[in-house]
Amino acid sequence: MLVIDWFSQLTTSVMGFFAFPEVDGHQQRMYVLIALVFFSTLGGYWLIRPMKMGVFALLVGIEHEPQAKLGTLAILVPLLMGYNKVYSMFENPKKLVFCVSLLYALAFFGIAICLKQHADDTTLMPRVEPSPASPGYYLGWFTYWTIESFGSVVVAMVWSVTAVVSSSTTARNVYPKLVISQQLGAVAGATLATFTETFGFPVFFALQGLNVLATSTVLHFALDIHERRTSFSRALDRDRKVARPQTGFLEGLRLICTRPYVLAVLVVSTFAAAVLTIMDFQMKMVAKETLTTGEELTMLLAHLGQATNITSLLLALFGTQKLIKRWGLRFCLLAYPLTVAPVLLFVALWPQLWVLCVGLVVVKSLGYALNGPAREMLYLRTSTDIQFKAKSWIDMFGTRGAKASGAAINNALRGSLTSLLHFGSLSSALFVAVWLVAATRLGRVYKEYEQHNRFVE
Repeated sequence: MLVIDWFSQLTTSVMGFFAFPEVDGHQQRMYVLIALVFFSTLGGYWLIRPMKMGVFALLVGIEHEPQAKLGTLAILVPLLMGYNKVYSMFENPKKLVFCVSLLYALAFFGIAICLKQHADDTTLMPRVEPSPASPGYYLGWFTYWTIESFGSVVVAMVWSVTAVVSSSTTARNVYPKLVISQQLGAVAGATLATFTETFGFPVFFALQGLNVLATSTVLHFALDIHERRTSFSRALDRDRKVARPQTGFLEGLRLICTRPYVLAVLVVSTFAAAVLTIMDFQMKMVAKETLTTGEELTMLLAHLGQATNITSLLLALFGTQKLIKRWGLRFCLLAYPLTVAPVLLFVALWPQLWVLCVGLVVVKSLGYALNGPAREMLYLRTSTDIQFKAKSWIDMFGTRGAKASGAAINNALRGSLTSLLHFGSLSSALFVAVWLVAATRLGRVYKEYEQHNRFVE
């Protein structure tokens, strides 16, 4: 306990900016630690995210990315089963965090070792057409799927834990600051990724493995503080007043299908991913005309990540909290798709690389700084089963399913760059139309539930 207190006080001093005056002393230390978790989680993710395509383009080929995104769904099946199984067995976030973190830390260490071991092997060097006979070919697929799933599983898990320890009143003040913390981390990670040519892929993958282990330790300390402040079993699940039967792997899917509110959350949380998948592939195919190596592509994506996260940080610092407090959650939910629509129009009319890059920065920045916290606040009016089981389906399968839909469109249109640019943008517009309907309904229902202190069970 003394170690926890010392670590919390040290972190509070270092991160004085995140003082969280809206909450009491124990909660303040807890949220400072959670802010540090968001910083390191997003920082690590944006460190390896640009390398995902750099390694994949080098070992497999950029034209195979649509198939890789489609294959992510198959990879997520055992991950989602294991995630829900661990939570159902223990119903304790600390054990869930430990198991998930250990899995990804080992995966990143393994990737680092393999890339280092074969650094001088010609089977891992760039080729005109990467060969499936090369061991590096399969390493490229494994690396891609590991990084893709990390973004779905770990980030979603951290938000789920945060929702468990937060109330809707606290969230209005705390969530925007957590977004600032994660964007600071994202800027740091994307900036560090620009030194890939200097340090190499293996060093950064090993660094990410260490980062995952350290982050899980900090989150463990935060949950320890929460345990000491309140009854953890009561905070974990409002439903435990009534005995419940054990639920299985499909419980999250059942909740989504039988709760209109949760189904609408699925749409708001995932349809942006389909739009971004299409825009991202459009940009990469245009960039392919001028870039020749995996390192060059990594540099472009790293600089794009820097621009995205700096813009997101500025929005989070000066806009997110004010918009949520002044205009409410419904405005924030609607503002995002209403901004995406004209961006798609510009891309369709002027399909140039700089237009696509600026469009991606705008759409991603608003997604991280505005839609992200608004989306997570929707779970505050739901049961813990929805926060963990349904949310895991939404953030893993829902998001990846949306990306797979976008990838399927990309795969169908990749034979013609002109068709990809024009018909891809039209497909994105259809996603936005449905998204607007769901956001409108959710904003109204959330306000009604908050006024009457109701929850979706």
